[in-house]
Amino acid sequence: MEECVEELNCSQKTMLKLFSDLSDDFRATIETIKVKMVEIKIQVKLTMRAMGNQTPNQVCNVSSRLKIPEPKAFSRNRDGKELENFIIDIKQYFKASGINSEETKVTLAFMYLSDDAKL
Repeated sequence: MEECVEELNCSQKTMLKLFSDLSDDFRATIETIKVKMVEIKIQVKLTMRAMGNQTPNQVCNVSSRLKIPEPKAFSRNRDGKELENFIIDIKQYFKASGINSEETKVTLAFMYLSDDAKL
């Protein structure tokens, strides 16, 4: 019986040692994560400074102050080159204007069609 008690005590000590080691490992891992988070915060701050602390709205305001030439209207001319130029111009207009919505693009492109091209 004493052997069983001693064996249980030994097992208990082994288990306590394992739990203690695991606890130490977790603490070390948490400290490593904290250090990495501080490094990432510093990188984010440096990146924001490098960008001049511009928000997306500020970037859009710059493009809204520019005078962007509007594309020429397309009037169902069967010349492939004219159609290709219209498509390139309208894409560049959308890009320069910061228009990303497909619905808005379709609506605006339709406005630049004239005569029979709207049919």
